[in-house]
Amino acid sequence: LAPSEDLLALLSTVDSSLFTDELHSIYSVVIVNGPLGLGGPEAGLLTGWADAVLFAIRWGRTRRSIARGVLETLASDASVSVPFGSVLTQVNLKKHAGYQFGDSADLLLEETS
Repeated sequence: LAPSEDLLALLSTVDSSLFTDELHSIYSVVIVNGPLGLGGPEAGLLTGWADAVLFAIRWGRTRRSIARGVLETLASDASVSVPFGSVLTQVNLKKHAGYQFGDSADLLLEETS
């Protein structure tokens, strides 16, 4: 399958069962870069085809209200029957370490002290 610049056009023109079956026969993992904040018509199609949903939240860029809203929508939407989670990307490690969450970022504080 060729990459498509227009995800909605691709998703609306293919038979979903054939599409997902073909992808699963070729690849063990398929990652689709979906719409920002599940904010387009593609979102409903993608969550229906997905084995899991991973919502990427960019440090210092994605507004907390948007991230919270997307995660709450996924949690309350009965049609989303797949596991979902979130990941924080492009983290400012020095700033994160300053919050002292007690995770691996604290090692950065020890190295810089």
